[in-house]
This record gives sequence, structure tokens and C-alpha cells, in this order.
Amino acid sequence: MINQCRQDERGVIIVFTLILLGVLLSVALSFFYFILLDIKKARAIDNSTVAYYAADAGVERSLYIIKKQEAASSTSALRNIYSQSTVNEDGVFSLTNNAEWDINESSDFEKNFFRQRLVNGESVKLYFLNRQAQNSDPKSFGLRWYRSLAASPNLKMQVAINQLMPQFYQNEQTLQTLVYYAEDNSIITDDSSDAVTFCYNFRDCDINSNNCEATLPNPVDYVVELKALGEIETDDVDHLSVIAYSDADCLTTSTYGVTNLTLKSRGIFNNNRQIIVAHIPPLDPLSGLFGFVLFSENDITKE
Repeated sequence: MINQCRQDERGVIIVFTLILLGVLLSVALSFFYFILLDIKKARAIDNSTVAYYAADAGVERSLYIIKKQEAASSTSALRNIYSQSTVNEDGVFSLTNNAEWDINESSDFEKNFFRQRLVNGESVKLYFLNRQAQNSDPKSFGLRWYRSLAASPNLKMQVAINQLMPQFYQNEQTLQTLVYYAEDNSIITDDSSDAVTFCYNFRDCDINSNNCEATLPNPVDYVVELKALGEIETDDVDHLSVIAYSDADCLTTSTYGVTNLTLKSRGIFNNNRQIIVAHIPPLDPLSGLFGFVLFSENDITKE
């Protein structure tokens, strides 16, 4: 009887040993699994960083070409320059570390960027340049906008028109002050169900005159700044457009107008992708600097 009990105890010990080994194996496998996940995440972060800087290389190279070559004022012209290079093909560039970047998704005008800035309560700047070389063309621009039926009754659009040519203003103390003249700063609203065009003229006012009675001897360039005042939704901006006109009554559409460029550079490394979007205004006529607003689709920012 005693021997039989001891045999039963040995059987129980074997069972508990197997259970303990199973638990220890499960714990070990769990730690191994989490360690593999951490390694995979760390590798993905490293690959994403390389892909980001590959995309950044595409933006920087494109900016250099645009700055140095006036022919690259559009994305099609930029791709053409890349296609003529011996190391690029259709805007695709391979780096020495097996990373790649391309600009094939770039566009000459990215309305989503302007829409989102207005929805976020930020201002949007639109440039009208080279008017002297174009014989005062454009002479006006039309802002066409109406609010959606669900829009806030307090929603308005502020329009500021500023000259980019500095003038010397003769003040009361007969001192000359350098001033950039603001021809208009108005607030508009529209309660109609159909879009209405608000026409604004580029008057080339002399700052020393009263109410723009005298004009400057040569046409000047302008920057028009738009900003939504009040609560605004994306639908309200969908019905907003700005068009340049070659006459003062906003009747004949101008072949010249707003100049913007949106570079979208995609960096690829080990199947990891990062996209950097650079929204580029024209060359800044005030400072002579080439500036751009930079965004990444994966919340990576660059100062």
C-alpha cells in the first residue's frame, strides 16, 4: 500500500513539473515576443528616419534647382530637369544607402493646404508678381465665396491688399519714412445661396496722395492676405476661389495670377515611406529670401 502511494506521488510530481515547465516556457516565449516587437519597432523607427531624410533630400534638391533655375517654376519643368540628368529618371533619385526619393506627386497648386489654413484660423497669402513686366496685368482679382447654409452667422472673410514696393512717406515733420502701403483691408460676408464675386482693383496708389487720387509711375506687385473670421468649416472654404483679371471690372480672365508650388517628396527605405510636403510661395520680393512652409504627413517636423 505504501509503495502504491509513493508511485502516485511521483505521478503528481511529474504533472506539476510539466505544468511549471509550461508556465516558464510561456513566460519565456512572451518575453521573446515582446522583445521581437521592440526590435521591430526600433528598426521601423530607424528605417522611417532614413526614409524621412531621403524625402528631405528630395525637397532640398528641388528647392536648390527652383532657386537657381527660373525654368523650374512648375512641377512639370522640375521633372523635365530631373529626366535630363544621368542619375535621375522621372523625378526618382537613388541614394547610396539604398534609400530613394521621388517628387512624382508634386503639383503646381495644392488647394488642400490653403483650405486647411483657413479652417485652422490662419491666414493665406496670395502673390501677384511681375505686373510691371506684364503691363499692369493683372489689374484686378475676384474673390468668389458664399457660406454654406450651416455656417455660423458671424462668419466673415477678411481681405487685405498690400503693395510689395516700398514708398517714402512724407510725414508732418517732413521726415521721410519707408512704408509698404496697404491699399485695402476689408471684411466681407455673403448671405446669398449663390456665389457672389467681390471685385478688387490693384490701384497702384501713391501713399502721399489722399484716397488713391494719384498713382505710382510704374505698376507694383501685391500680396493679398485672406483670413476667415469666426467659426468656419471645410464646406465653407470649398466655395471660395480667387481669380486674376486683366481688366478693372473682373470680366476678362488674366493669363497671369497667383504663383504657388507644392512639392511632395516621398522617401523610401526598406519598405518604409515618409512624405514631406513643402508649400512654396514665390521668391519673397521684400527680403530676397527663398522661404517655404514644410509639413510631413507623419507628424515629423523640421525647424
